[in-house]
Amino acid sequence: MEQSIFISPPLTYDTDWSGGDALTLKLLDSLHHDKTYVVTIGSGAMDARKNKLRDSFQFAFATGDRINDGKINGKVFGISRQDNFYIYAYQITHPDSIDPARTKADFLSQPGEDGSFLLNYLSHGKYRVFVIEDLNKNLLLDPDFERVGIPFTDISLDSSNISMKDLNFRITRMDTTAPTVVGARPTNNKKVLLRISEPVRNLLLNNITITDSLYLDTLAIIGFAQNQEELSQYFLFTTQQQSEEYYQVSVKNLSDSSGNFQSEMQLQSFQRRDNAFQISQTETVYTGS
Repeated sequence: MEQSIFISPPLTYDTDWSGGDALTLKLLDSLHHDKTYVVTIGSGAMDARKNKLRDSFQFAFATGDRINDGKINGKVFGISRQDNFYIYAYQITHPDSIDPARTKADFLSQPGEDGSFLLNYLSHGKYRVFVIEDLNKNLLLDPDFERVGIPFTDISLDSSNISMKDLNFRITRMDTTAPTVVGARPTNNKKVLLRISEPVRNLLLNNITITDSLYLDTLAIIGFAQNQEELSQYFLFTTQQQSEEYYQVSVKNLSDSSGNFQSEMQLQSFQRRDNAFQISQTETVYTGS
């Protein structure tokens, strides 16, 4: 039960519940003046027979003369009753400082059985809302193994617009893996096909080098072009490659659209053969940058 109870803004508390119809929250923090506090019983709460709530339940109390009236509601698509998702809402003061992987939310709730959610009793201001699969229940996003719903917009609540409807989400898994070079092969004696694990951004010609493996002579790269049929591949246009020669392609400073940066030099070897342009080594070798 305790893991499905949230107080916003956050307060520490103890619970007293014997399995009956009364639950007591014993607040351990002092209350601030003129503040609305929201208590949420999440949809993950169960009774003594393991029956879950159909929807989250919220109530509020205030230390001032009024209870805040702002609200945000919407729906999370593509989740099941067995999933463990939470609604995190951050009141925005400095937009760049909001990171659900590092900072706990100001307001929390849980989507109901059909994915619908409600954040109620909000003060006027600007909010950013996320949906987080909090598997370890630490109230933070762990992007390596938890799924997330990213908002398409921030929400502003004021006296002329006290509610936001239809803030809908779809769940995705964050990309936390840096791109790597997975292959290189000549397609003719002046062109090499470079294969990367995913599309990258800002690939620069001066970050790519091809050298003769025996004499360490540099094979000049005249230019390159992305393969429009497979965006994780690039054609490297070179001066003439020598027959039966082994070459090594070096690529550094790869990054993807999620901001994952490959700090290690990527190396890939190939051999140029007459009438048979084949890979001689397909493994990727990592060295320090």
